[in-house]
Amino acid sequence: MIETPAISPEHKNFAAQLINELPKVTIHEQLPTLADDGSTVTTREQLAAHIQSVVKSYRDDNVVYLELRVVVEDFCHADFSLADAFATAVDAVAVEGIQARVVATTRLGGAAGGSEAAGNITELVDLALAAQGDPNLAGVGFILADGAASSGEAELATACEKLRAHYLPFVIDGLGDIASIATAVQLGAVRLGRPLGLVDDFSADMTGIVPGAVSSWVRDRGITAEMTPVHDLVDDSLGEAAVDELPDHPLPLLQQLGFSCTISAGDLRNGSCSAVMNALTETFGYGLEEFFDLTAKAVQASFLSEPARQQLLETQILPRYEKLADAELRQPDEDADDSDAPED
Repeated sequence: MIETPAISPEHKNFAAQLINELPKVTIHEQLPTLADDGSTVTTREQLAAHIQSVVKSYRDDNVVYLELRVVVEDFCHADFSLADAFATAVDAVAVEGIQARVVATTRLGGAAGGSEAAGNITELVDLALAAQGDPNLAGVGFILADGAASSGEAELATACEKLRAHYLPFVIDGLGDIASIATAVQLGAVRLGRPLGLVDDFSADMTGIVPGAVSSWVRDRGITAEMTPVHDLVDDSLGEAAVDELPDHPLPLLQQLGFSCTISAGDLRNGSCSAVMNALTETFGYGLEEFFDLTAKAVQASFLSEPARQQLLETQILPRYEKLADAELRQPDEDADDSDAPED
């Protein structure tokens, strides 16, 4: 059980600089398909450089633990196989100053649908099983992404069955409606990627908002809801924003109702993890207590082993938060210079 540091109310409105310095844990970050300069990544060397550049960007934002989603097939072609791309990603993600792990990601129901997607899943699972002892794999997990929950029922079920059979935890994305969330839960997803459709299952009575059967199951069993509040405001692959304005985002409501939520940038092109936290502070008044809870939830939901989670909390997260909780927050005094100045 994690004990939240005693954080006094005056820390609620703290400077953006402190947010930048907070240790961050993010488990829903996508490796962009294109390099920083917009060029296509086609060689092993280019992929390695691309991954290291992205991981360093997270490290510079004080991210201490990162699960980086790599859609391996995006980097494959005739001379660069799935195995080559996977091995390159696992090697390249090791960057000094940050614990970064590859989470293999594949698309179902998209461009690589049908037998090709099934073949990719099979090969990726085999590659992950062979590399389970590699320290750059986060206990090995998978993301079934980009409309996965709305893909062919047999295709999705087959992929999940293979993952379950090998005890590989997985996340399912593409959860814009409650039916997709129900499917993901029934198939054994341990985390839900951007499950904004949870609110579709809510009703209201005299006591307030009441979760329905599916959303109650998600909440009561602590299934993690991976949220990307700022990313949700940007046009996605469907050509429209998932949320119109940040004040309309369901994150605070889900937290108030007891759901296990995490926050991530989702894609660095839409802003850093610090930018997300600053936006939540400005919009909802989030402070140290809320960010500690979100960070601890991200650690708990990670694909790390339980001993590794405890070590991460005890050595990287708690000491910094406890230091901030014990310190007096001193906002700049605009009148300080005037009070010290000699009178005329």
